[in-house]
Amino acid sequence: MNKKLLLDSDELCYYGALFGQRKEYVAFNPDTKEELYSGTRKSEIIESIGNHKWDIFEREVDLGIEPAIEACRQWIKDATVELESNDILLMFNGKNNFRYEMATILPYKGNRDPSKRPIHLKECIEYIKSEHLFQSVDHLESDDLLAVNQGEDTIIVTQDKDLNTVSGLHYNPRKKLLFNVTEEEATRFHYTQMLTGDTSDNIPGLSFIGEKTAEKILGNSTNPIELYSKVLKTYKSLVNSKGEHIHPKGKKKGEVAWKSDKSVEDIVWEVANLLFMRRTLDPDERWEPPV
Repeated sequence: MNKKLLLDSDELCYYGALFGQRKEYVAFNPDTKEELYSGTRKSEIIESIGNHKWDIFEREVDLGIEPAIEACRQWIKDATVELESNDILLMFNGKNNFRYEMATILPYKGNRDPSKRPIHLKECIEYIKSEHLFQSVDHLESDDLLAVNQGEDTIIVTQDKDLNTVSGLHYNPRKKLLFNVTEEEATRFHYTQMLTGDTSDNIPGLSFIGEKTAEKILGNSTNPIELYSKVLKTYKSLVNSKGEHIHPKGKKKGEVAWKSDKSVEDIVWEVANLLFMRRTLDPDERWEPPV
């Protein structure tokens, strides 16, 4: 195929590191503190303890670095074989990600628990960097670098759908799916995400608006000016005069999902830029509303 493969190394290393550990459930007698049963299936532990009101805890068992490193190697091998190319460039997060400072409505990635990181993640990152050509730029994420380097002769290799805001060839290694994203599709998906937000990165969106609802709101529009107008109109209808977005239904109906002292236009600008993948290495590059 003779294409350069742009690999999402943060995804790769996280995936590989998970092979260096195993989740296990343990039942303890609360009186004696004795470990009575352990296993990888919680249902089996519950069945084993029967009617006893014993405590069940979750723990990670360290399987060592080798299974994690081997999983990383295999991930890369599978991609190069499937795409018939050994020309690869791996992308890593840089330091001082600008999104942490930009995010004022909700803390960027503030819903992630650092203690839940895989045991051997750091070692996997160090190994990959020692074995392969990689790129890491201060203030940018790996996703930004995938977008910066994407061109006619490259393929973005990731299962992260957020990269569908970038046109060109993409390969999902989990589904083994090669597909093309047009410029029009990439633009529409960015506006779709402005409505839905991104829960994995704690980027605010509008409550109960998923991709299907967002698509209905955007209709058949392809013009960025029309798309922006529809997104802005939807935000204005769901953010009150106090800058509060209220859950419209569900268990949290009536509660504040998020609030901001910014104007609705500036709220949309913030959300759009948290989602926008940079196209250059310029630290001041920003998405701006179409005019």
